[in-house]
Amino acid sequence: MKKNFAISFLMVALALVLVGCGKQQTQEAKILDTAQNIQDLAKVADQAQKAGETGSPEDLAKMIQNYAEVAANMELQEFERTEAVDAPSSFPKELIYSNGKIVAASDNSDESYIDQDITLKTTDDAQKVKTYYKDLFSQPSWKITSQSTEGDSANFKAQKVGTNLTADVDISFNQVGSKLVEVVVYYSGDTGSTN
Repeated sequence: MKKNFAISFLMVALALVLVGCGKQQTQEAKILDTAQNIQDLAKVADQAQKAGETGSPEDLAKMIQNYAEVAANMELQEFERTEAVDAPSSFPKELIYSNGKIVAASDNSDESYIDQDITLKTTDDAQKVKTYYKDLFSQPSWKITSQSTEGDSANFKAQKVGTNLTADVDISFNQVGSKLVEVVVYYSGDTGSTN
């Protein structure tokens, strides 16, 4: 029964690895990444079997920690293979964290209202990203309207001085199973009037 659990765990993990392999990667690189991920997941499966046999909390904790590390490495590999997308053409450059890669963007603006957003990811430390946006919104051209921080996550809301244009920045980082900080920036407002 315990052996079946370890085998089942390995099969599920292998399926996740194969699904996670990006289409834009060369065949050789894909094979090497997949082989490494399978090897890493096999180690986790061995630990799962050991944890199932001994019932040891230490073995279970080690297995979970190693699985999270494998998942984080797989996420990082996928991020490195992903091509960056462009921000909307009128999106303020200063709102784009320079050491990040834009992975999604949308523009639902019309003649009188701006409604744009981008999602970017970076391998930089979450604190460095938070400091960038806090410093940006402390400049005379912006006014912070609200901010909150919880652990490695943060939210900043700011208004462009003299306009009705606002920026809303969500910074999130999952310490377990990720090596990437995600930043979502919403930029919106009425373009026809000023404050």
